[in-house]
Amino acid sequence: MLRALDWEWAIALNLRRVLLSSLMFSLALSLSFFACSPSQQKPSVLFVMLDTLRLDYLGFGGYPGPVSPQLDAFAKDSHLFLRCYSQAPWTKPSVASAMTSLYPTGHGLTNHEGLMWSSGAEEQLKGVLSAEANTLAETFLGNGYETAAVVSNPWITKEYGFDQGFESWEQVVQESPAASLLDRARKWLGKRPRDRPFFMYLHLMDVHGPYNAPDSCYAQVQLPETEYNLRSVNLERVPEYLRQVPWLEDKGDHIGEWKSRYAAGVRYVDAELGRFLTELGESGDLDNMIVVIGSDHGESLAEHNFWGHGYGLYDHQIRVPLILRLPETEEQRSGVHQDIVRVVDIFPTILHYAGIPAPDGLDGANLGEALEGAGELPGVSYAHATLERPAQASICVDRYK
Repeated sequence: MLRALDWEWAIALNLRRVLLSSLMFSLALSLSFFACSPSQQKPSVLFVMLDTLRLDYLGFGGYPGPVSPQLDAFAKDSHLFLRCYSQAPWTKPSVASAMTSLYPTGHGLTNHEGLMWSSGAEEQLKGVLSAEANTLAETFLGNGYETAAVVSNPWITKEYGFDQGFESWEQVVQESPAASLLDRARKWLGKRPRDRPFFMYLHLMDVHGPYNAPDSCYAQVQLPETEYNLRSVNLERVPEYLRQVPWLEDKGDHIGEWKSRYAAGVRYVDAELGRFLTELGESGDLDNMIVVIGSDHGESLAEHNFWGHGYGLYDHQIRVPLILRLPETEEQRSGVHQDIVRVVDIFPTILHYAGIPAPDGLDGANLGEALEGAGELPGVSYAHATLERPAQASICVDRYK
């Protein structure tokens, strides 16, 4: 009799174990599902660099016309920094600072391949980003992100080391308009698997000279013909690449024409990028995405008798827009900020909101701490690495420079 009871008890005990094991397995499957669900996945990151875009040629920067309606609307749901400064007035050192969070003195990409200095200058040996550099893309790749770049600037190339950390690197010709470049980005996004977050870098050249945006964009932003006419001494300083436009002979001596044509490039890229961002919003991808929109440097349009960029550290060449849009899960998702921030701050700030520890030795500050009330924005910015005067430098602090 006792043996029968023992047998029945053993069967019941094993049955309980099986049921408990089955329950635990089901719970583990559920937890695994939720851990891998899109809503719990680390946020993807889109970093858009609008080459040569100065702040005051955007609607929120004070331009007197409908130059950037799409970016203006996007900025309302974002953190907007109105006093962001680049660390250099031209692309190569500035983008290197964005990608490494180092000042030009730290990453060393300060030369212009002998085009401005003699071929024997020491700076000519500093033209390639060191393989030892810790880049933003490498940091994301090391934390499980897919990484991709579509770029159209001739300085941002594999030869100069900017592809470090990117699994997919697509270099297109400088003249490629935003529509073509963004189509390539769409194709990559459409093919990628959905079980990993991504970091994508886009570098658009539509604002960069020569100023030849479609006439339809020009008609929307044309300034009144009350601006002063340029003197011959002003026109003599216009670089050759800016002269490659069909309107130069008829209206090239009118400063308002130059400003309007530059603004037309802003209007064009605003429309194309706005369409791209709208698609991301309609698909739901923006809900769990960090979006950074900025510029590597500005542009001089005869101010201080400068044209183009790279030759000085006036605000026209180094004060740039910075928009930071956070995922829907972030409580403090928008605000307008007047304190000084810098391009080198982008790196640690993106990592903060992606939940990834920043590497040691960065020059940039984590803006997220200030936005969350745990600190202050930098309030100071340093810039140098001009094309012709490598020793020239600037410091911006509050009201002074």
